[in-house]
Amino acid sequence: MSRQPRSALGVRASVRAYGLAVRLFPAGFRAQFGDELAEAFAEAARERYARHGLRGLARLWLETAADLTVHAGGPRLAAWRGRDPGLSLRDERRTARRARPVIRDVRGGAGMLETLRQDVRFAVRTLVKAPGFTAAVVATIALGVGATTAIFTVVNGIVLRPLPFPGSERVVMICETNPRTSWCGASPLNMADLARESRTLDSAGVGRGEPLIAQIGGESFGVRGGIASPGFFRVLRITPALGRLIEDRDMDRGANHVAVVSEAFWRSRLGADPSVIGRAITVDGQALTIIGVLPPDVFIPIYSGRDLWRPLTASIDNVDNRAWRGFVPLGRIKAGETVASATAELTALHEQLVQAYPEANKDWGLRLEGLRNHLIGPVSRTLWIFLGAVGFVLLIACANVASLLLVRATGRAREFAVRASLGAGRRRLVRQLLTESLVVSLLGGACGLALAVWATRAFVSLAPASIPRLGEVGIDGRVALFAFLLSTATAVLFGFAPARHASKTDLSGTLKGLRVAGGDARLRAAFVVVELALALVLLVGAGLLMRSFGSLLAWDPGFSPEGVTFSFMLPPRDVYPDGQAVGAMQRVRDEAATVPGVEGAAIASGGPLFPGGDGTYAMSIDDRPPMSPDEGPPVEYYNIDPYYFRTLGVKIVRGRDLSTADTFGAAPVAVVNESLVRRYFPNEDPLGHRVTVSDHSAEIVGVVADVAPFYPDQPVRPLIYWPTDQFRRGTGYLIVRARPGVGGIEKAVRARAAAVDPRIQLSAFVDLESAVGSNLVGPRFNMLLVGVFALVAVLLAAIGVYGVVAYSVASRTREIGVRVALGATPDGIVRQVVRGGLGLAAVGLVVGLAGAVALGRLIASLLYGLPSTDSLALAGAAAVFALVTLVACWVPARRAARVDPIVALRVE
Repeated sequence: MSRQPRSALGVRASVRAYGLAVRLFPAGFRAQFGDELAEAFAEAARERYARHGLRGLARLWLETAADLTVHAGGPRLAAWRGRDPGLSLRDERRTARRARPVIRDVRGGAGMLETLRQDVRFAVRTLVKAPGFTAAVVATIALGVGATTAIFTVVNGIVLRPLPFPGSERVVMICETNPRTSWCGASPLNMADLARESRTLDSAGVGRGEPLIAQIGGESFGVRGGIASPGFFRVLRITPALGRLIEDRDMDRGANHVAVVSEAFWRSRLGADPSVIGRAITVDGQALTIIGVLPPDVFIPIYSGRDLWRPLTASIDNVDNRAWRGFVPLGRIKAGETVASATAELTALHEQLVQAYPEANKDWGLRLEGLRNHLIGPVSRTLWIFLGAVGFVLLIACANVASLLLVRATGRAREFAVRASLGAGRRRLVRQLLTESLVVSLLGGACGLALAVWATRAFVSLAPASIPRLGEVGIDGRVALFAFLLSTATAVLFGFAPARHASKTDLSGTLKGLRVAGGDARLRAAFVVVELALALVLLVGAGLLMRSFGSLLAWDPGFSPEGVTFSFMLPPRDVYPDGQAVGAMQRVRDEAATVPGVEGAAIASGGPLFPGGDGTYAMSIDDRPPMSPDEGPPVEYYNIDPYYFRTLGVKIVRGRDLSTADTFGAAPVAVVNESLVRRYFPNEDPLGHRVTVSDHSAEIVGVVADVAPFYPDQPVRPLIYWPTDQFRRGTGYLIVRARPGVGGIEKAVRARAAAVDPRIQLSAFVDLESAVGSNLVGPRFNMLLVGVFALVAVLLAAIGVYGVVAYSVASRTREIGVRVALGATPDGIVRQVVRGGLGLAAVGLVVGLAGAVALGRLIASLLYGLPSTDSLALAGAAAVFALVTLVACWVPARRAARVDPIVALRVE
């Protein structure tokens, strides 16, 4: 005897059990519909078992147990009992087929979809009938979702997305560290040794930017250039658009006269010539052969936008100065290795280099840092703070939406009571209200996504240029998914509480016309407290940033920057080698000083307010040993000419200024600032002492006033100024001070420089006031952004307070009418209503101040010279908070004071 398969036995047993369950219906009903129901159930059982086995049959039975009674038994039994005896059997079956949700349910849940469609259609009809409410909710959600999505778009594009080249997560900065400097650099010789000996590195290399002078067709022009080792491009996995990149063979002397140009340079200067490979171009007096063209939009960290790259100017094995660490070092870790394993191995190898070359590597260590973190680390914290701040706005908007939904649900209490009395369960009412919340939230999310597109463009256009990867910010699939999930979460989280509360309808009281508002009033009050607390946190944050920005506006460097402009001067190296470039720059300076309207001109390698400088170094005094970092901060030095201080207007406070007699071959001299004197000569006269920095020794002949740093939280650094004639270099800044209101200075100075030598390149002139003002862009942007968030939050919170107080007044119309009839004065009614609103504000104030203290610690990095618990900012925010809350309460309070008791009692 053959045995039946288990599937046949399981389905057969289920069908038999279902037949027994159908016996619960009247005999006539079973006779008319029993076969049809059994057939549908058997088909569904076979399908469920085939897909999910016994678990599918068990779930089918759970669904059938509920649907048999509610969806099938109810409608079909009602149709059978109320049938017309005169109907034919065909008409009866047609009537029965109109109520067959159990058959659709057991065939895969189509009944649930049908119910969802019904809920959505009903929700849409309900929302259309209340256009004011719908518009308010959609606008509020759109504002919250749009602002949050916009900031998330920026965070996604800058922080979350990987860098735009293959395997970017395995690229690291290999920084040689020293207590005297925070610059991440490395010696090219050390990097070459590490790359050759390491087993954890796939490739490694160094790069460095440098200004160059190129000549094409008799035209001489400055270009932004760079020098690099072959490994620098290998790490970034760059594939040239034409030709090849720098290779190991290009590093040998005599073979290193090659260049790789950018795609923009190839188009603008070389006419996009496809046969440019092998063509010669003159750079700094040398003929370089073009060997490759970089692809468009290539990503080269730190040195983006360079026009021309060439190999190191000498064989990497013959570079004399191993201590030269002015290169950006990149390394790519092999697949399967970790940053920890690479750090351990490279640290051990670097210690061997310290022992092998102690003079160049003494006190130098090594650390690895992810390239992505190195590039975006300084701004990622700020962007996360922005995302958190706009998240507060979203929460406030959602609390407002929840309050609106609760008010609307309370107003529909009679409708829910009627539906409940007709058999609608609590879950059914909650599901319907959640469906309405979902519909309106998705509509608001769609509008918010459109708003986010505009807001993102505004952010990118207004953001400081110092924020990396701004060009990569844009709406993509991840952002759209974020907006959708945010809208859905808004509907579920902030629609559930009002829906659940509204479902707890007192049928008897509501149908009798009684108002039952205790629970929903408390819930709305809780929403308002949350709104007020979050708004106060943002208000305090905006106040702190505003106070910090004000301290930047009050900056005084100690001289007037008005009328001061500067340009970077680059004499051609092949024409002016060694110290001859100083003489050429001095002639340009002298000619510039004779331009009408110019009050002074000077040359310098940099300065406290100018780019450039030579880094920070340890200093020794007289014959004493160099000080350790614990004994004093390292010093910075610049080389300047005798006209530098008088051109800027910086005062000599002791001794003398540098003079034209301080030339090459004369006794080396130096001028130091007051900060250095306070640190190293607190109780003695510094004049006459000798200081040595970076193997250069000189006698202190003068003390100059400190130039205040732009950011007030930064200390004044100890500085040393050497004469340009005694500390020669081939480039420098030309600094010009002109009388205010005089125009055409740049054109005239360029003409005088061309008269000296047309091959000397001058970069675009930069106004010192504008350069200093550029430092305000970031703080101003931070202040405006958080200020906008705070303004929106305060307005939303004020609307929330107004809504709660106004609804409370409306629900207490009869009570207020009775009070007025019994002699209550309008002022007394106003005080009572305002007192209730201010009570909520007091709770929000306490909670908000606690949150504001925590926020202050988070944004401490955005503040300049201001404590995170600044009392003036806290007091100002609290005052604005109280004023806004008072106005929001006063408007409905005045309306309550004008209640006519006769009209109020008649309405009730």
